[in-house]
Amino acid sequence: MTKKIFQNEKGITLVEVLVSMFIFSLIIVMLTGTLITNLRVKQRIFTTQRNLGEINYAMEYISRLARMARKDIDGSCIGYEDYTYNLENEVLKFFDYQGRCISFFEEDERVKIVIEGEETVEGFLTSSNIVIENFQIRTIIDPEEDQGKAEKDINKIQPSITVLFTAKEEDQDWFELDIQTTITRRGIDFATP
Repeated sequence: MTKKIFQNEKGITLVEVLVSMFIFSLIIVMLTGTLITNLRVKQRIFTTQRNLGEINYAMEYISRLARMARKDIDGSCIGYEDYTYNLENEVLKFFDYQGRCISFFEEDERVKIVIEGEETVEGFLTSSNIVIENFQIRTIIDPEEDQGKAEKDINKIQPSITVLFTAKEEDQDWFELDIQTTITRRGIDFATP
């Protein structure tokens, strides 16, 4: 009787165990690869969102101050009377709405601001994670070129600036973004008599 019980039991062979382990290993490897890919994609998305937020902040900050710039009536900030913006040695200067002299420029591959008023304040608008390359600011009216003209351009053209640069992630090859915007001063610019 005991012989029949053991003879009727079926087991699994070594080959069946090896095949099932191989199939299980393949499934685990595919799931792990998918998980790792998803984590890398999520990290890139997070990094891109962070970088875009930081770049957007810097551009909005520059734009807000430049849109509300005032004419330098006596030339004490930009060095020229009756002009709004001056670009000298890749440094943009203008009076803000509070009467402070503002300067924007690139230093150490970052966008820097200097605010001269009762106290001078300096700071960077971008972090060290983002590398700023080819930082350029162009003014529509150049006070130095305009000084020699019989009829000044400030009497005909609304003051505006164009800011452009390339932003890269310091440690990553895949994040590179070209930024350009044109900012026009609010309010109509009337010539002074």
